[in-house]
Order: sequence, then structure tokens, then C-alpha cells
Amino acid sequence: MGVFYVVFFIGYLLLQFPFLNADADVALAKGSRGAWTDEGLYTATVRNFINQGYTDFIKEESILKTPYAIVTPLYSVFLYPFFFLFGISLVKARLITLLFCTTLLCFLCYKKNLRSMGLAFLLSTMMLHPIHQYTHLCLAEMYATLLIFSAIVVYVFYTDLNTIKGIAGMYLLIVAAILFKVQFIYMLPLPLLVSVLQVFSKECVNFKKQFLFSISALIIIALGLILLWYLPFTEAWKLTASNSSGSIKLEKIKMKIIKHNIESIFFAKEYKV
Repeated sequence: MGVFYVVFFIGYLLLQFPFLNADADVALAKGSRGAWTDEGLYTATVRNFINQGYTDFIKEESILKTPYAIVTPLYSVFLYPFFFLFGISLVKARLITLLFCTTLLCFLCYKKNLRSMGLAFLLSTMMLHPIHQYTHLCLAEMYATLLIFSAIVVYVFYTDLNTIKGIAGMYLLIVAAILFKVQFIYMLPLPLLVSVLQVFSKECVNFKKQFLFSISALIIIALGLILLWYLPFTEAWKLTASNSSGSIKLEKIKMKIIKHNIESIFFAKEYKV
């Protein structure tokens, strides 16, 4: 990667350091307490496992004691080796998130033809106030979001070579994002949608094969998630759902709320730039 781009990524990394030991910005309070509580809640299982030596942390009775772990299983697995090797502290946990995000962004911009777009993405999207703030918090959202972004880039890598590989890569990364945090499960049909849209592409010659692969993979993955992730831990899912602070109910979405959201988000001083 060119020196010019490396300097920008290092600069982005350094811009996060003043916030590593700070409370989450109050501007992130948009109907959820997550930025102030979830760093503890979602790391409780892996911290208990390391500190107390629990060997039954995958059993349902243990998950019921810390039900939030069921929402982010891959997140706990990912954090474990870092916590085990370097110890557990808020700053270290946040540094893991920051280094992961920056490293993944560098990797995605490794190809020369994607560097300009990567730089634009860094200076625009990644500098949006809530994204900038979440990048240094020990939460699963940025992991999942950047994995989905990676899924799209991987598909672009393979579009001219082997579209089936591109679709498979998308599914792999999107499933990883979902396992980092289940709220992103709505992204699961994305590879199928992409394969359907390919029919409008003049270069598309394997639409039938691509479509069949996409829909078969979607069905298999969905069944796997239900059988291996949801059904064995139904009680934990119910308990987690009952304790969630952020929720959306369609019947409550009125023009007044939409107007309030636009004013409080897009016209807030933190967002104006």
C-alpha cells in the first residue's frame, strides 16, 4: 500500500487514542443505553471464563446467567486469546477493536484500484461522529459492520473471475458478522439479492448456476442458525429479548418521530461536518 494511504490510516488510528479511556460520547444516546453498558455485558462471559476458570460456559444454565453472550458468540471467541495473552482492561479491550477496524480497512484498500475509494470511505463514512466513536468502543457493532463491508469488497474482487466464489465469500463474511452480533441477521439475504441483480448485468453468463447456489446456501445457513444457535438456547433468547433496551415498533413510527430523528441526528453539531 502506498505511503500516502498508510499515513492517512495511521492518522485515523491516532485520532482515536484520546478517547480510549473516556466515557462514550453523550451524543450517542439515541434511545439505547448500549454504549455505556454493553462493553461490560457482552464481554462478561469471556471475562468470567478467564478469571474464574468456568468450564461450563457453553452450557445453557451458564448462558442464562449471562444471556447476552448468546447474542455475540463469535465476539467472545475472538476476544478470548487477546484477553488471555494481554490481560483484561477497558483500554486493552477498546484497543483490540480499534486495531481490528484499522487493520481490516487497510486490507480492504490493499488493491491499488480500491485505494481511492477506500480513502474516500475513511474520510467520509468512518469519520461520521457515531462511527468514529464506536470504532474505539469494545462493542461488536463495528466488527459486524466492517465484516459486511468486507463481504461486498470480496464479491467485487471475484466478480470478474468466479462469481460463485464471490457469493460464497459474501456468505462466509456475513455469517461471521451475524455471529459477532445477531442484530445483523437481516443482511443474510444480501448475496441472494446480489445474484438476482446480476441478471441485469450484460456480463452475467452464469445466472442460473449463481442463483441456485445463492438460494441453496441461504436455506442451508438459515436452517443451521436455527438448529444450532436458536433452538438449543431458546430460553436464553427469550431472556435476552426481554432485557433489550433498544427496539423498533413499526406502529410507533410517525412523521413526528422521523422529523425528530432528522433534527437530532443530521442537524446536531456533531454531525454537521
